[in-house]
Amino acid sequence: MKEIYIDWNGGGKYEEWEDYKIVRIGHLGEVGGGGLCVGCSQENIDEIWQLNWDNKNLNRKIADDIFQFIRGLEVEVEEDSISKLDVNKLFKKWNDSHWNLKN
Repeated sequence: MKEIYIDWNGGGKYEEWEDYKIVRIGHLGEVGGGGLCVGCSQENIDEIWQLNWDNKNLNRKIADDIFQFIRGLEVEVEEDSISKLDVNKLFKKWNDSHWNLKN
């Protein structure tokens, strides 16, 4: 863990590790900025946390582990993407619960 901490931070200390013993795995583009982190101490091992760098009161655990986090994700399709879709290429096999796209 120490090697990851040094590699990610260029050898310096950062707040997430000092305050919560978590390692940043992503950046959130919210107003004020924030991070997506995974717990690394005995107390929070594998937990996924959402941090807000401007307001620590908004920091919160969002999942007990990475699998719970992934299961909770929802895909949002942008309007521009839908308008470019050729619906004539969509098809669904007899027992499928999802649509496919012909090449």
